[in-house]
Amino acid sequence: MAEKMLKWHAEAIGRCVELTAPQEVLKHTFTLLEVLAEVIGTSYLEVALETSTTALANADQQTQPPLQPLQVLRSVDLICHLWQQYVTDAIFPLASTSVTMDEIDSADPRFYDILNGHLAKLREDHQTLTKRLIRLEELHDESVARGAAVREGLKNNLDKIQRLRAELKAEVATANEISSTLDKLREARTEVHQIIIRELSNGVECKLCLDIYVLPYRCANSSRTTTPAFGGSPVVIAWIATTYGVDLA
Repeated sequence: MAEKMLKWHAEAIGRCVELTAPQEVLKHTFTLLEVLAEVIGTSYLEVALETSTTALANADQQTQPPLQPLQVLRSVDLICHLWQQYVTDAIFPLASTSVTMDEIDSADPRFYDILNGHLAKLREDHQTLTKRLIRLEELHDESVARGAAVREGLKNNLDKIQRLRAELKAEVATANEISSTLDKLREARTEVHQIIIRELSNGVECKLCLDIYVLPYRCANSSRTTTPAFGGSPVVIAWIATTYGVDLA
């Protein structure tokens, strides 16, 4: 598009040279250059830079910055160089050696101010877009670093939870084993209680049965997370192990 604009401008300059008096060529050339600067500088390059700057301002800082603003910067740079080369190769040769600064100023005294204003605005927009790109890249790097720190913290917490879960599972298994042992001892106590009643009704002393009867109470008063101190005579322990499959040794 910029090449077409410069081509149209060159054709307009050619028609100006052909159709106007030599003393009016300079004035009309400056007028056409002012139009070119307004179209390319303000309506084309500045709009592209401002649009890219706005897009960067609204971009998500948590993601990687878009690459399109870099393409815009490259295109603006190429167009500016092409514009400069066009003025050097096509416009300057039209000026004769007899042209003075007074004649240039009299042709359009505002031309240089307008041209310098366009160039200054383009330079400012270019710098603003570049700084915003750099800042957005820095914010993205900071976001990536924070994300890595959060992931590391979550991983440590997950490892800790897994260790606690394993410990809790082991404690539950121990408690279930102890509870199962106590249930079997209660069954033994119930059977022994019946034996004691039957033997006492016959007038027989049964110290062995009394040892078996009080054994579950000792187990109930023991810690449920450790192996209970069962106590009792070896004969009682051997009898329970043989009858109920509970190893109290």
